[in-house]
Amino acid sequence: MLSTVNNMVSSETVKVVAKDLYHKILDVLNLDPIAALDLIKDLKNLPSTIRDGIFFECFEAYILNLNEYDHEKKAFVEDNLKKLVISLTEASPNDETDYVGDSTKLYEYAKRIVKLIDDCGTIQKAVYLSNISRALAKHEIDKRLFFKLGQCIRMLTEEDLLFLRENVKEGIISGEGDYIDDFRGLGLMYEVDTGFAYSKKAFQLLKYALDYEGRSIPEKFPERNIITAATKDEIKEAMEKVDEIDGRTKWGKF
Repeated sequence: MLSTVNNMVSSETVKVVAKDLYHKILDVLNLDPIAALDLIKDLKNLPSTIRDGIFFECFEAYILNLNEYDHEKKAFVEDNLKKLVISLTEASPNDETDYVGDSTKLYEYAKRIVKLIDDCGTIQKAVYLSNISRALAKHEIDKRLFFKLGQCIRMLTEEDLLFLRENVKEGIISGEGDYIDDFRGLGLMYEVDTGFAYSKKAFQLLKYALDYEGRSIPEKFPERNIITAATKDEIKEAMEKVDEIDGRTKWGKF
């Protein structure tokens, strides 16, 4: 969606409309859940490409799940959107204070969140993203972890995320499986002496995104297989052993 808005266009009128649409999308975070959902529905009715349609489906799923929409009552259970804005702008939830947060900071964070939603591609990944947004709104995670987990959701396929949901566990994992390199690249697995282990970040992704509030994070993890540089004394000792073996080989003592 963002690429569509920012694409080169020949008409100045179209440029103005595109810019207005772009700002309306970012303004969703400043609205209450019902108004936000109404705006998304209005935007969905505008002429668009297939990719834009996918974006708005993901955006709608994000808003519905973020605010815990009750389909039977047809009402939002909780306004997590406002709490999310408070967390993003570092505003005080106390209405009696005059500090209303940093609007510039909110605008920049809004762009990053909309970009994550745009990159989701599937409704399920948008739901995962809304789960970590709920966790941020409730101060269960901070902004730094939010965007780290968001990057994992963005980079991995829905199948990868489903695999993680079903397989993340404590203990040592064998070194077999083509998924290991992908997960290690995102910091979700690390090497141990006898194989690999899921990292704390993997359990955080599981708890706050893939199975929200349904899992716990272990207190201890297997020790990493850390390769340290050899000291000068260790190198000298090793070289002496090489010389000794070389001497025995040379004089036929082996």
